[in-house]
Amino acid sequence: MQADSTGKVTISSGLRDIWKDGGAKAFFRGNGTNVVKIAPETACKFICYDMIKEKVCKDVKAPTTVERLISGAAAGFTAQSLIYPLEICKTRLALAPVGTYSGIGGCITKIMAEEGPKALYKGWGASVTGIIPYAAIDLAVFNTIRDAYVAKYDNEPSVVTLLCCGAFSGICGQVVSYPLALIRTLL
Repeated sequence: MQADSTGKVTISSGLRDIWKDGGAKAFFRGNGTNVVKIAPETACKFICYDMIKEKVCKDVKAPTTVERLISGAAAGFTAQSLIYPLEICKTRLALAPVGTYSGIGGCITKIMAEEGPKALYKGWGASVTGIIPYAAIDLAVFNTIRDAYVAKYDNEPSVVTLLCCGAFSGICGQVVSYPLALIRTLL
């Protein structure tokens, strides 16, 4: 629906069209790229957050909200910029008719051959504009909640607690940045 310029696609018609285009497998087109990109993107985001926090914060052990937001924004910008060609590949694989691309490598190669290397960064400006508030809020909220937990209970949170903190912070970031994600998809 995001990529439809006619405004006539509904959820049910979209689901039918995807099914007609490739059956059950069509619902997962582009997901391989999504899985390949998520590990380096997330690792880069967390590593950069800690590195930037050390440079930005007056007291790394007690960062202010602004320092957390700046660190998160810069980390998100860096991570998104590094993996962006995979973001383009994911979107193209998901939207293209069956047989257009032969996989991640084939998609990147075809884009470069037909449109040039700059095409791998189409929509980058909108993407980083969207990731800056998302990552800033996501990482700031996550770390604030985690630090509050540690201060209150004087021990590290469990995996389940961290999962809940991450889910909540991700929702907060997504609510704020979704309009920019929509623009990026259209670009």
